[in-house]
Amino acid sequence: MIARPKMSQNERKTTEIRASKVGNSSPCSCPGLDARVHDFAARVASAGRPPRCLLLGGRVGSGAPWLASRLASALNARGCRVLRLTTRDFEVGDGALDAKACAAAIAEDSAAGNGSGPPPIVLVEGPHALGPGLASALKAANVQDARSILAKPGAHVHVDDLDKLSDDVLRECAFLAAAARDARRPVIGSDALAAFANLDKRDDTLLSAYEAKASVVLHTALPCDASVLKPYVVPALKAVCPDAPEYVKAQALLHHLAPFDVILKDALPAHAHVAALLSEAK
Repeated sequence: MIARPKMSQNERKTTEIRASKVGNSSPCSCPGLDARVHDFAARVASAGRPPRCLLLGGRVGSGAPWLASRLASALNARGCRVLRLTTRDFEVGDGALDAKACAAAIAEDSAAGNGSGPPPIVLVEGPHALGPGLASALKAANVQDARSILAKPGAHVHVDDLDKLSDDVLRECAFLAAAARDARRPVIGSDALAAFANLDKRDDTLLSAYEAKASVVLHTALPCDASVLKPYVVPALKAVCPDAPEYVKAQALLHHLAPFDVILKDALPAHAHVAALLSEAK
């Protein structure tokens, strides 16, 4: 059974997702995702006064670092000079953000003109990028024109009569797949699920009250992502012992993935989030 968007029978004749049709002109490629990224980049670049700072965040597994790279490339292509920062470099202690130090670095970078053009746009990515601590620190540092961007899978996949595959499932699968590709040791499904749960709990604290306030939402997932992630995720999920606390979650994810046929990652555009994630995993 092939995963497909929910659509009319006539539409399905021409857009049904098949491994043999994956490519730049198929529903499995990135035109829709890239179009939104490039449209946003064009609006930023053409603004009379471009924002000094773009704050990009998303929950674990949402592809925020990948989206930051795509957005930086799109802005560079339009003549914008982009400096990238990650809030991870300013985490202290138990992972809390040193918001004052982060804001100071952003203010310094955003004022660093090269003498022949406008100041750069500072693109800040990380789990704390959309939180209130950084926003307050930026205001105190006189960085007033920051824009916020939320990275979200948003694949809108329907499988026959099943409910829409949720963003949460796609994020968990992406996290597990990256762990499964880590050659340093075999992935232990229960450990990976527990790690995801802890990070997701952190993100819920950081983001839940602020996601709806983002200036723009940019999606990172393709309709076929579950099909590509499946062979990396299923073995780890099946290895979870029945007496492990994560067993129920593992079985639920296996149920979600069951209707999807496997699509090899090599069939995806190289710049797709999942293709990049699986290629970069060590």
